[in-house]
Amino acid sequence: MGIFDFMFKKENPVKQGESNKVYRNYNKGCSGTGKIYLNVPYSEKDQVKELGARWDPDIKKWYYKGLVRDYIKFAKWISEDKEITIAFEHIYIVERIRTCYKCGKQTRVIGLALGEHMIMYQDDGTYKCDYFEDVYEIPSLYVTWELCERDIPPALLEYLKSNYNVHIGKSRIGGTYFANHCEYCDAIQGSNYLMEEDIELANQTDKDVEELKKYTIYDIGIEEDIVLNWVGGYSGYEYVYWKYGQVKDLKLPQSKYEDVITYKELYNL
Repeated sequence: MGIFDFMFKKENPVKQGESNKVYRNYNKGCSGTGKIYLNVPYSEKDQVKELGARWDPDIKKWYYKGLVRDYIKFAKWISEDKEITIAFEHIYIVERIRTCYKCGKQTRVIGLALGEHMIMYQDDGTYKCDYFEDVYEIPSLYVTWELCERDIPPALLEYLKSNYNVHIGKSRIGGTYFANHCEYCDAIQGSNYLMEEDIELANQTDKDVEELKKYTIYDIGIEEDIVLNWVGGYSGYEYVYWKYGQVKDLKLPQSKYEDVITYKELYNL
């Protein structure tokens, strides 16, 4: 993946719930700065302090604030996973209406999505990283899902369960996992129908465009960068959801801010 020296930012602030945002190029990327919290054993506090980490007495965790490309120095304290996905600035809920295969009624299904992010991974005992940055005239959108509730930040999980029929379910093929269910008959609808739709994203037909217009993207701003090791089925063409779908800001109930939710609020600390 190439590294670009620009990224997208809102050109004009929009009110909560307003749709059809306008963006301009203004990058975060590997040359940008961010803030990320760390999981540091007491015996290793001097190591992270020497590398530039600071202590947050409010939530009692160490954090690093600086260049995103320097996150790699803190990889082992960011997550124990061999592959670490870090979301920048935004996470998304992508919603659409579809026909339940069992009862035939129209029900909402959702997916989760990332915008710009980085992935750190181990290669021959050392960490390397790839950056997924905005490269179009509208932001990137990488549609994902998460099969385990514990890997969804608590404030987001609470919102999802309160507003959609998503919960642990069991299917004959996929086993037991966190999934969409019909709002009427509770039939499991799969892990993420947005990743399974029969829509040609690269070369849309008129029928494809009509289907894409049924999507709504809910934009959740995040104050700090966070680890979200969600499963993904990236195709590289998900930006068309921005082009044809509706876009709305979403403020999670725990947030005291209009445009972002803090790490402390997101994880109920």
